[in-house]
Amino acid sequence: MATIPLELPSVDLYYDFSKKTVFYISCERNLFCVHVEEDNLCLPSLVPGESSEVKVSSDPLRVTSSSVTGYEDLLSVDGSTEDDALYVGSSSGTIFQVDKSSGRTVSQWTVNNSKDDAVVLKALRNMLVVGYDSGRVRLWDNRQTKKPVYSYRGHGDSVTDIIVREPKDTLDVNTVLSSGGEGTISVFELRSSSTPIVTESVRDEITCLGLIKNGSVVVGGTLEGDLIMFEWRLWDKLLDNCKGHPEAIGDMCSVDNDTLLTGSDDGLLRLVNIHPNQIIGVVGVPFELPIEKLILEPVSKTLICSSYESFVRCFDASCLYEQDSSTDIMKETIDTSVKDKKRKSFLGKRRKATFGNETISSFFDDLSN
Repeated sequence: MATIPLELPSVDLYYDFSKKTVFYISCERNLFCVHVEEDNLCLPSLVPGESSEVKVSSDPLRVTSSSVTGYEDLLSVDGSTEDDALYVGSSSGTIFQVDKSSGRTVSQWTVNNSKDDAVVLKALRNMLVVGYDSGRVRLWDNRQTKKPVYSYRGHGDSVTDIIVREPKDTLDVNTVLSSGGEGTISVFELRSSSTPIVTESVRDEITCLGLIKNGSVVVGGTLEGDLIMFEWRLWDKLLDNCKGHPEAIGDMCSVDNDTLLTGSDDGLLRLVNIHPNQIIGVVGVPFELPIEKLILEPVSKTLICSSYESFVRCFDASCLYEQDSSTDIMKETIDTSVKDKKRKSFLGKRRKATFGNETISSFFDDLSN
């Protein structure tokens, strides 16, 4: 396995594929930058037995690591390729825009008279979507620093994940989806003055979100290990529930319109087919501790995964796109991979839910500019 060593375990990370650089928040809440030094980076295959003479890499990879000073008590990180900027959220609720090269603060956003942990952050064009420990979601225009352009109470517990669904036709709009610890999904359409929609509670903490079936199905991973599903715009009724993960699902990413890759608290990566629902098998055993983050880059077919350990693992994930051969390999792999695995579970906290919304701005009118 190819690994990128970290100085400390990561709480959250962002991988810049163009620069081959990991920016991560450490368990001590500081910001680090780790650059992979290999010029011709060749990664091992995700599925055991798939490696060839071409796919060979040192273990661990050669890296240059440095601390980005001046930032403390950080919780979340994300980046943007359009403005070459990095965004980090802190326990005070302040969001910093950081220059990737110099590590200096370019801008910052603060909620007046409010100390609210910025636990989840999503960077988009001209906009930041930030989820807070209070359950509130705030949208910031990254071209100005006065106040959020929109703020709403989406959840009664801490926000656990945020994704954005892009328009599928001319009548559609960008939509922000967030999940909460009390088991709901909040749906807000940008460029709309309507109140965010909140799904019924699934009575379990939703830990992560994903989209499948060309964005027509929203999938949530839960603390109990289920994959819950809602059909787009039919938020009042659960569409389906896929069981089979023995422990909590830490993160997921879509491979194609029918398939998800999940990372669980047992440290295993699984390939899951949706409708019909089937856990195809285990495709990797990268960690013994819970998997926290999965990043799948579809162009280079590279998978980055992290756990609460002092390294990040990198894989060539092209085997996931080879439909004729990968399924058989994964079914053969599942028995040998699961046998002696240690299983450790980290439980989350729960609170009761209340909802409300604040102000809206004309900011949404120029999102496409």
